[in-house]
Amino acid sequence: MGMPAECGAAGRRANPGGPGRTGFPDRTGLRIRTRRRHGPPSARRCSGWGRLFVQPSVFGPAAMTDRPLSPRRITPVLSSRPEVTLTVEQALGAVRRAPWLVVSVTLAALALGALQAFVLAVPVYRATAVVMLETAQPQIVDLPGIAQGLTGESAEINSEVEVLRARGLLGEVVDRLALTEDPEFNPALEPAGPVPRLLARWDRAAPAGPEAVRAEAVERLGRALSVRNLPQTHVFRVSAETRDPVKSARIADAVVARYVEGQLEVKLAALTQAEDWLRARVAELRSRLEEAEAERARSGTATDLVSAEALAGLERRLKSLRDRIDETEAARDVGSEALRARTVQQLDALRASEAELKDRIDRQSEDLIALRQLDRESEAIRTLYEYFLARLNETSAQRGMQQPDSRILSTAAVPRGPSAPDRPKILALAGLLGLALGVVLAVRRDLRRDGFPSGAALEDHAGLPVLGEIPQVRVRGRRALLRYLVDHPTSAAGEAVRSLRTSLALADPEGAAQVLVATSAVPGEGKTTMTLALAHQLAGLGKRVVVVEGDLRLRTFGSYFDGLPEAGLAQYLRDEAGIDGVIQGAPGFGADLLSAGGTLPAPGDAFHSERFRALLRELRARYDLVLIDTPPVLAVPDARLMARQADAVLVSVRWERTQAAQLDHALRLLRGSEVRVAGLVLSRMNPRGARRYGAEAYGSQAARYYSA
Repeated sequence: MGMPAECGAAGRRANPGGPGRTGFPDRTGLRIRTRRRHGPPSARRCSGWGRLFVQPSVFGPAAMTDRPLSPRRITPVLSSRPEVTLTVEQALGAVRRAPWLVVSVTLAALALGALQAFVLAVPVYRATAVVMLETAQPQIVDLPGIAQGLTGESAEINSEVEVLRARGLLGEVVDRLALTEDPEFNPALEPAGPVPRLLARWDRAAPAGPEAVRAEAVERLGRALSVRNLPQTHVFRVSAETRDPVKSARIADAVVARYVEGQLEVKLAALTQAEDWLRARVAELRSRLEEAEAERARSGTATDLVSAEALAGLERRLKSLRDRIDETEAARDVGSEALRARTVQQLDALRASEAELKDRIDRQSEDLIALRQLDRESEAIRTLYEYFLARLNETSAQRGMQQPDSRILSTAAVPRGPSAPDRPKILALAGLLGLALGVVLAVRRDLRRDGFPSGAALEDHAGLPVLGEIPQVRVRGRRALLRYLVDHPTSAAGEAVRSLRTSLALADPEGAAQVLVATSAVPGEGKTTMTLALAHQLAGLGKRVVVVEGDLRLRTFGSYFDGLPEAGLAQYLRDEAGIDGVIQGAPGFGADLLSAGGTLPAPGDAFHSERFRALLRELRARYDLVLIDTPPVLAVPDARLMARQADAVLVSVRWERTQAAQLDHALRLLRGSEVRVAGLVLSRMNPRGARRYGAEAYGSQAARYYSA
């Protein structure tokens, strides 16, 4: 397995092998880098498929010894998985990698949308009536109104919208149109088919009793009715949606008609209430006025007061009498004794008249005040009576002039077609939702993928070179698979195995590695097929190659070859057969085979024995290359025991199936066993899926180089 001079020179320049440098020191000369941007261009050109950058030498001279590996020769530490950040390019890549998922979800959503639009959804018909508020009422006569109209403010408009939706108005419409007898508004009258009976188990119970039936009809009518105020106008559009177009028109017209009638009834009710109150007040005031006038008449006949002028005459007489009393007192001491006696008598008579007149004046003054109070009360009652009587007459006159605050602009027309379901919109929305959900699921599937979709991803995660990427072959059975690889060397799978062989040759230009262990983390990774195909390709170069079946538990070589001998590795390890009796060739297969032959009670102990080491020494002497197919690392410890006796280890990783945790665990076990992992092989790749991840080797241009 030679290597071009250019590649060898590049490897020597990239890794002088001196201590203190990145990689492994002197004895192994190993230095592996997984980032393709590092190293000389010639070394990158020598890597297989653009995935491998291995600088010589993976297999140093120390690989020929049986001594345990030094801890300094452990493979590099595994890198941790980076934090995932989603970009638009990654999202589009996820869609490209799972177009079937996006298409399936979109078609499923379209199917559900079509089922809803054409089968499940019940057609409904919408009829609309238009009503407008009248904010300016005509003034026939100049009379103050009892029931004022609307001003058209936004608060009033919003209030009128709620009035149109009010349960009271809807209840009157239900009664007027007898909607309680309609199955659409009375669930008790709906036909009981199998589907309704099934849904009735989860639906609420049907209403019982007339009031409950009416309440249910009102609620359903409220759901079927919609009221909308046109912006910047006083116009309302009242729409009704039912299963019958005629019924929808009747309901819309009935609602607006009842709304207009209700406005007039409210005004007339206000007038009636005002009239009743005014009549009661007028009757009360009339009674009080009559009582006041009667009391005035009684008071006038029961007093001596003739009038206020007569009282004023009495007051003048009292003043004149007091003047005479003053004059008489002045003349009381003048004249004879007899004259003075007459003056005194005259003065006493005047004073008696004064007291009598004063008492009379006082009584008539009190009577005058009482009569004036009665007159004022009567006048006040009369004024109120006349005012309320006038308001009563005005209110009665307004009854015939009242008009509603709105008018119907247009009645509802019977719709020609259903308003719902909107089938194009449902299908378009279902398609968009299905497409969005499909993209989300594709991205989620891509982000939650724990496998390795490409060799570059595997290199970035494990920190080890990917020596080959082998596609999956669509054949039935392992024997047919091996026969296909042997008979079709120029197929995509055959070229992939040949590329793996080339990568091994570039990694070991001196051919120092004789014993190579092929293993995997878990079963089903394709390691046995890879080992046999690689052995056949290596034998095609004229090498002496033997394949050892190291899996003494499952013994799978029998599913690839016919006529294997009964004696094999198990018999050799038990010292029941010699090496010549357990090795044989296979027709059409270029390498020799050492099958398992049987099983052992404790295979791990046998691989740790001197007998197994003696077998490897004998095989090294007879063959150029010894390939050992071992069980998975995580299943049993056999692979680690055999790997300690080998020169290098190849780990097979199944495309998109092997989990990162499984691979990490397997590599951690191998690292703890102080074995040398030469590299990884990404096996059983899906060519079409690999192209979605950008694998150029499976593109349409590269496919021209492969045979069928």
